[in-house]
Amino acid sequence: MHEANAAATLDDLSSTQQDYLETVYFLSAANGDGVHLVRLAERLGVKPPSAVDVIARLKESGLVTQAPRDAIKLTPQGRVLAEQLATRHETLRHFFTEVLRLPHDVADAEACKVEHALGPESYDRLRDFLEHVDEDSLEQDKTVPLTMMNKGESGVLVRAVGGAGRAARLAAMGMRIGETIEVLQNSRSGPVMIRAGNSRLAIGRGLATSLHLRPQSHADNT
Repeated sequence: MHEANAAATLDDLSSTQQDYLETVYFLSAANGDGVHLVRLAERLGVKPPSAVDVIARLKESGLVTQAPRDAIKLTPQGRVLAEQLATRHETLRHFFTEVLRLPHDVADAEACKVEHALGPESYDRLRDFLEHVDEDSLEQDKTVPLTMMNKGESGVLVRAVGGAGRAARLAAMGMRIGETIEVLQNSRSGPVMIRAGNSRLAIGRGLATSLHLRPQSHADNT
């Protein structure tokens, strides 16, 4: 059994315990003063008796308190760890949505899975990478490779990485910088199917990766 005043860390907790701690944190913020067991179990999709066991272990670790029939509340140490989890989740969600351009619901689900398995060094590297991307001047043009555009999205072709050879290939295909391109299909494995002007084209993934587009939402604001 952990002593109540032991300085627990995230490494001391199972992924299930981390989920509970983070959920108590978010529900407490929404409710103002802790969360009742039934509400917590409902949010996590478990039966209340299962939640009782996990909360008991978190109480033993000194991370939550709960008087009989009272709300579950975070201790100061529990809040510190819960805020670490929330920050990690938000960082991953930002990476999945802004860098990998996954839909928000998919990104949120993936962040829930990855946040528990990612080691501290890997997380620190990811955080530093995102800070670099936010500050890198090249990335500030808000472009993304064609391979990371989703089906149904449109964007303006801003640049082609690879020099004159790539530009010549584009010209031969009837495409030019500044043209609006619509993504018709992007299966993540085969060619990217696009519409450029009145033409429908299949762009191999090697070439597609070198084509940087500004998604229409950004183009509209320029």
